[in-house]
Amino acid sequence: MEKEGASRFMSDDEFMKLVELAQNKSDVEAMNAIFQYFDPDIKRLSKFIRMPKEDAIQSMKTELLEFIMKNNESLAISCFRLLYRRQLI
Repeated sequence: MEKEGASRFMSDDEFMKLVELAQNKSDVEAMNAIFQYFDPDIKRLSKFIRMPKEDAIQSMKTELLEFIMKNNESLAISCFRLLYRRQLI
């Protein structure tokens, strides 16, 4: 079990490999790893959305999944690198 407050770190290479697996091979484990990585941010941001927390979390996860699965490689990779590095989500 992961310690609470443990730092979340993933190298760019690891992150991009997960995105590629999720996009190209529809790898469920890769997508789950991406969701798990962004889970604390999604939960934190869900507090600012005016809807039930569970619905807000599900909406954000759905949008993230759609964004990854659009398979627009240049757009998706560029945006994920930006968001990942700046920790915006």
